[in-house]
Amino acid sequence: MRIDSIDNFRPLKGDCLIEIDKMVNDEISFAGTKLKIVSDLKGTGGPDDAYLNSLSKDFGKHNKDGSLIAEITKARVLSQNPDLESEDHLSKQVIRCGTIAALPLKEDNDANWDYDTPIEASVGDFVYFDSYYTREQIKLAKSDNDKVIECGDKLYLLVPYRAIYYAKGKYGINGFIVGEKIENEGERNGIYYKDDSVAKVKVLYPPISYPTYKNNDLWGNTEVEVGDVVYCAPHFCIPIDSTIGSDTKLVRVACRVIMAIE
Repeated sequence: MRIDSIDNFRPLKGDCLIEIDKMVNDEISFAGTKLKIVSDLKGTGGPDDAYLNSLSKDFGKHNKDGSLIAEITKARVLSQNPDLESEDHLSKQVIRCGTIAALPLKEDNDANWDYDTPIEASVGDFVYFDSYYTREQIKLAKSDNDKVIECGDKLYLLVPYRAIYYAKGKYGINGFIVGEKIENEGERNGIYYKDDSVAKVKVLYPPISYPTYKNNDLWGNTEVEVGDVVYCAPHFCIPIDSTIGSDTKLVRVACRVIMAIE
């Protein structure tokens, strides 16, 4: 959808208008140059993203290491062999952050959400949101795509306020804690080992407020402060940006899934 101006644009039904750079993050900086990511394949038969990221970082420190260059070349070749049965590579690279250009005129209390939160983010906040909303719009034909808005040379995406979880450098939103995942060690008979059965996160940005739930018997909030360490099941500890070349290692955890705190 194309409009002439966003000056008086106010979304309805709980949506925020978010300015984004593009729909897919298909370029990364590597060894002083820009690399184009092959994102139109359904999947890759090669190494995973974590491995490619580690190679990139090592190359920055040891850029004259011949064996490392050979390994990078091998990884790049492997990563471009399509495997139509593997995961959707395009979906892994969709944009999931941008700047709030307009807040909703009113909250959408009729939507299928199981919690309520006040609208406390501000226009101009750089925010992270659930990548589901970008992926869904990419799948739609342009004629059906009313959540993507073009104005001049700028691109905008309509995202539900309740799908936003972090205002960069400020606070968590919708009851999400944003922090740094730290290694969780166990000890048995004097031997220390990495314990992957639970995730451990140091709180850097607590929620600005805590949600109210439709079912208070099922959910409740664990209130936290900066510096607290929280524990949760590993699948609830989610990177705020898992695209290749992401410049952040921060993770998000909903305050209602915390198992323990220290």
